[in-house]
Amino acid sequence: MALAPQLESFEQALRDAILPSELQRHLEVFNSLQRLDGTEDERRSVEYIAEELRRHGVRCDVFEYETFVSRPGPGRLQVIAPEQLELPTRTRAFAPSTPPGGLELELVWVSSGNEGKGGMIFAHAGREEDFKGRDLRGKAVLTTGGRPDGVMYAQQAAAAALIDVWPSDEEVLHEMTVSSIWGTPTSDSASRLVRIPVMTVRHRDGQRLQQMLEQGPVRIKLEAEVFTGPERITHPVASIPGTTEPERFLLVGGHIDSWYEGVTDNGTANAVLIELARILATRRDGLRRGIRLGWWSGHSQGRYAGSAWYADTFWEDLHRGCVGYLNIDGPGCRGASVFDCRYTMAECQSLVERTVDDLTNLPANVRRPFKAADQSFWGQGVSSFSVYRMLPEDHPDRAVVGGCSGAWWWHSPADLIDKVDLDLLTSDTQIYATLAARVCGEPILPYELAPIAGDFIAKLGELQEAAKGALDLSLAIDRARALERVASDLDAVRARIADSGDPPQADCETLNAGLLRLTRILNPVLYTEAGEFDHDPAIQLPMLPGLRRVRNLPDCGVGTKERLFLDTALKRQRNRVDYALLRATEEARALLGQV
Repeated sequence: MALAPQLESFEQALRDAILPSELQRHLEVFNSLQRLDGTEDERRSVEYIAEELRRHGVRCDVFEYETFVSRPGPGRLQVIAPEQLELPTRTRAFAPSTPPGGLELELVWVSSGNEGKGGMIFAHAGREEDFKGRDLRGKAVLTTGGRPDGVMYAQQAAAAALIDVWPSDEEVLHEMTVSSIWGTPTSDSASRLVRIPVMTVRHRDGQRLQQMLEQGPVRIKLEAEVFTGPERITHPVASIPGTTEPERFLLVGGHIDSWYEGVTDNGTANAVLIELARILATRRDGLRRGIRLGWWSGHSQGRYAGSAWYADTFWEDLHRGCVGYLNIDGPGCRGASVFDCRYTMAECQSLVERTVDDLTNLPANVRRPFKAADQSFWGQGVSSFSVYRMLPEDHPDRAVVGGCSGAWWWHSPADLIDKVDLDLLTSDTQIYATLAARVCGEPILPYELAPIAGDFIAKLGELQEAAKGALDLSLAIDRARALERVASDLDAVRARIADSGDPPQADCETLNAGLLRLTRILNPVLYTEAGEFDHDPAIQLPMLPGLRRVRNLPDCGVGTKERLFLDTALKRQRNRVDYALLRATEEARALLGQV
């Protein structure tokens, strides 16, 4: 899709206005602050950002709220038999402290099925089948699957503790959280609070423990101290209104809290957000729609509590007016050269691919969202997109981690300003500014609907095959295909009107309002199980998560109560999918008749 000259000029003006010296100035501040949730350094960071925004004439609201945070304290891990030794370790956020004097336990190995060293840490999750049938009562589990999924399954198997072996072999110990609860717990989700101590060891120390287990029983003693409880924390949100559609806005966010100084996770993003606010504040005329920029607290030690609080508090505002969410996390890492545009929904894929290609001549490598990275807005149906760069798999700094472009210093004291490539950070800021210009400056939102239907078709087809005749999804598949046909026609009309040079404002408004209505119908079904008003667990869930247990049907005995319960749950979720596809198709047909 060709850009109008006016928009092209606006984009270029934004890119030209970005000052590397300003980015560097902000980074030097964040390099001196350890921004754990609920601490003085986090409060100082919020005050600094708010002061910078006001200095540039940008409205800034600083929100204070109570949430549930967890800060890991000191830990000790000793082998007491068959020999005595002590291993370096770190405690885990949201795991409980041990009783005074610690715990002495028998150690047992549980394979996670993901012992390879590639990919990101989220892929190294414990699986239910790894724990099923194991006698883990009163024992300490040693595993490489010590993410929230694995901890949950270990608890269900009555384990008394879990020792997480890091999958890659770097020297540092990484901080992490092991709660599966997204944001502040509720009276319902509080039952999922972690009940067993969890600690981590380096890869080589985990291998040593495995070798000892191969020779016979191993007993360990662990001591862990973790603070967990309610805290009042703050975060700033900047608002720059649009000129033509002031009730609509793009939400751009990144977390402000960190482990240690966390310069590339997430000080670089904090600097980018300030710079975006600065360059947009004096160029409002190019913004048809507004922009909000959020520095979320409660991400690292609150399990996405800040963005979840914002989603809960401003639910209707976001549902009605938010045209998209761009999450920024860890830009500008030295050595990053390969794009990995995860957290990008189908309707935004062509926008992201076009923008990355225009500015870098590189492939975007788009991936669909998974439940991480402050993706708190799926219930409202908000379209999500992101742009990340990664270190190549063979880069010497590459490790199995969850951020920092895949670099070994993630969530460790080593994440300091020397890990930043300022030229790369400037380039990343130019990409984000261009995306903001296109979403907020183009007369018609640059989204495509047919790819959403394509995701439904692909995922439903996989589930139909996995069900092996135990659940019929043919109606949903037929409706998804019908939606794809009408959505393709609608995309063609949208492209024709957008490329006409001076599209009528009435047509623009009709299409924009219709596009938002359709994403509000489809995205909550495609990406959530909890629905519009709650948050799914912070574990790895596939698209159409409400139907994911279809895969369990063939192994669930016919005539058992378990099969009855599963059948009932899946029928209800199938109804949800069927009806959403019907509503969306009817809405798309009606919209097509209006333009």
